[in-house]
Amino acid sequence: MILSRCAKIYDEQLRNKNLLFLLIDWQQTVHTLETVFMSRNFKLLTGLTSPLGANRFFEKILARQLGLNEFDFKDDGTTELKLKILPTLMSKNLSANMAGDFAGKTAKLYTEKIVGRLNGSMGFVFDEIAKRYVPNTVLHEDMRDMVSPSYRIVATYRKNIKDIQYSEVVYAAKKVDFNSLIFPAEIADLQRLI
Repeated sequence: MILSRCAKIYDEQLRNKNLLFLLIDWQQTVHTLETVFMSRNFKLLTGLTSPLGANRFFEKILARQLGLNEFDFKDDGTTELKLKILPTLMSKNLSANMAGDFAGKTAKLYTEKIVGRLNGSMGFVFDEIAKRYVPNTVLHEDMRDMVSPSYRIVATYRKNIKDIQYSEVVYAAKKVDFNSLIFPAEIADLQRLI
């Protein structure tokens, strides 16, 4: 089942983790986007409705105990689209090579940042409690039509939520001279990891 497979990967690769995306614009200026993934965020990514709270929903999927009467598909058809693209995003770097600010071209969707690739992406909103961006949707659309400006992801770092420093590079773009990039002062020490 798609849900249990995606929940298992989310649990192993993303839950209780921070991802820091290193982005460059067309002028080679370095930008960052820091995200956090928690159990409660998974429910929104599925597009399913359920009377269960977000954490309980995730726990029941992981335990393969979610009953057919405990969830439903949304009437607008978005659930099918989300479940179709969700497996392609479930990896330690979301298989992402692009990011940008959501351009707001649809009235049904609220998100702030988009991370992904041409045919599949994940949306993020800023969480005041976590002080990071958290996932709130997945999209099965061409990212270039949804973001402005668009940035290239050149590296993705991962750490456990409780860790102070990033120590793992989970994605580094090929044919990028990382020594020529000027990292922001607050993450300058990460340049040595690539």
